Amino acid sequence: MQVNISYLILIFTVAVVLPYLMQFFVTRRQLKIFEKKLGIYEETGRYVGIGIQQLKTGRLSFKTCVVLMAADENGKILKAEKFIPKFFGGAYSDIDEVRDLNVEELIEVSPQIESAEERVFKMALKEAAEQIMEKMKSSEKEETHDVQGSGNKNIK
Repeated sequence: MQVNISYLILIFTVAVVLPYLMQFFVTRRQLKIFEKKLGIYEETGRYVGIGIQQLKTGRLSFKTCVVLMAADENGKILKAEKFIPKFFGGAYSDIDEVRDLNVEELIEVSPQIESAEERVFKMALKEAAEQIMEKMKSSEKEETHDVQGSGNKNIK
């Protein structure tokens, strides 16, 4: 039984390239969904925090978690979701436990949240809350700088 070498090369090429192509399209789809979600969060709250954490769980395996969080000007969390990517996809799920909490409280309380069983999720949640706190502090500095600057302009 004779096998043509060109068929073997074709089968090998398809077997090697196909998983990469599939992963490319799945990742592209995930990024489009993420961009839509980010737009919704920017409309929902004044401040948006994104926490991304990756924890090595084995020799070649990682556990990744992405947390999106929106807060108002007082630091009250309006909406929060987590995304745990899988090889082909993943899903966003609401984090109801943190809604209506203040960002400062969340940074202190995050290790005690009962439904947040995974360490990587807690770290991403804390990172998103810290991002919002930094944005709030920087906008407060800009507002006080603007007020001080406008007072100086009126002096003749």
